[in-house]
Amino acid sequence: METLSSNHDEILIIEQDPKNVEALVPELIRQCYRVRVAKDDESGLAEMKKEAPGLVILGPPTLESRQWELCRAIKGHPKTKSVLVVILTGLAKEENRLRAFELGADEYLTKPYSLKELVARIRALFRRAKMLVTERNDAPLQLGRLLIDVANHEARRDGKVLPLTHTEFALLKFFAQNPGRVFSREQLIHVLWGDDRFVEYRNVDVHVYSLRKRIEPNPSRPSLLLTVRNIGYKFNG
Repeated sequence: METLSSNHDEILIIEQDPKNVEALVPELIRQCYRVRVAKDDESGLAEMKKEAPGLVILGPPTLESRQWELCRAIKGHPKTKSVLVVILTGLAKEENRLRAFELGADEYLTKPYSLKELVARIRALFRRAKMLVTERNDAPLQLGRLLIDVANHEARRDGKVLPLTHTEFALLKFFAQNPGRVFSREQLIHVLWGDDRFVEYRNVDVHVYSLRKRIEPNPSRPSLLLTVRNIGYKFNG
């Protein structure tokens, strides 16, 4: 199915708390983004299906489970699957962060966070998404049972499309283009997020863990994306 073309510099905020909206909207507009606001899940999904934004911010709902469901709905729908998703939450446990990435979230920020940090991460996501668009002429990469279709921003294993986020795809593509080379977490941060000083080393670990669950036959005993102790990671292509 065809994906609805998105407005790459437009952000949709789905947020119930008007105080959070009042804080977010002026700063995002000041950063030259166009902003729409929806106060609940249903109106947010309806807005996206009419005209997909480049990125959606999911504020903390009354029930945290609703945030997961909304993320799944966005990434699982053919018209909105390419929309970047940023989750804002009060849940700081690592299992919640992993759950968010497994459902397709592209970024996950826990309270307290600064507007400056949020804007930096949004900017990095847009930058990475635009880099992927400019690389549409790259030839597909075949690595054993994995096919990385750069032109269509898809990866397949045994012919089955893998549900990768923008970050996971960028990470897989980078490793696949540099098989056997060891990269530190700092180098991977530079590749994926540029010189974003807000990204922690632990974020790299979380994305690697999530990517392994997509591509490895046995994620608990990885054979493709390997850890190099005290250094970083390498792709055994």
